[in-house]
Amino acid sequence: MTTRRLFALTLIAALTLTLTGCGKDVTPAAATSADTPEALAQLWLDALAANDLDAARNGFIQTADLPALEAAFRAEGLTDEKVAKYLAMSEKDIADLPGLFASNMRDLKAAGVDMSDAKIVSVDLPRTHTFGGMQVAEISFTFSTGGTIYAIELDDCVRLDRGWVATTRPKFRGEAEAAALMDAELE
Repeated sequence: MTTRRLFALTLIAALTLTLTGCGKDVTPAAATSADTPEALAQLWLDALAANDLDAARNGFIQTADLPALEAAFRAEGLTDEKVAKYLAMSEKDIADLPGLFASNMRDLKAAGVDMSDAKIVSVDLPRTHTFGGMQVAEISFTFSTGGTIYAIELDDCVRLDRGWVATTRPKFRGEAEAAALMDAELE
């Protein structure tokens, strides 16, 4: 299954759960300060450096965002079944964010990364496209700390009215992959 197809299914399923209520109080999503993909990368770096789950939530899909995702899925002509599946997957990712964030923090700690002086080195958008009228991008960024460069990927980020947000767990790629990304940028 392609990443694009999986992304669409995730968003559809999560929206269906939202529209049926699922017993949750739905409040409007907070505006983000991420008006560009680069700003989203900085938001995530800052959240990880501060071990701040609330800041991370600001740069992640929220339940209140799901109607916009459903509209994009439907604009792409996805079936009701696929819409429901994607929305359910998004709802699960939203619910799992605390665990996903904690996993990122464990990955950084296991790699011996001291985030106290972390700074963005570069931001790359290896894949961008429009899906149902919505801008979508994969964001890879490198950051330096303690004289070492590391990489993080934010897959399937979307531009909503409130700004850019990630829709899946950020992936810490470590030192070796950061070197490969930097070499690719130089070519």
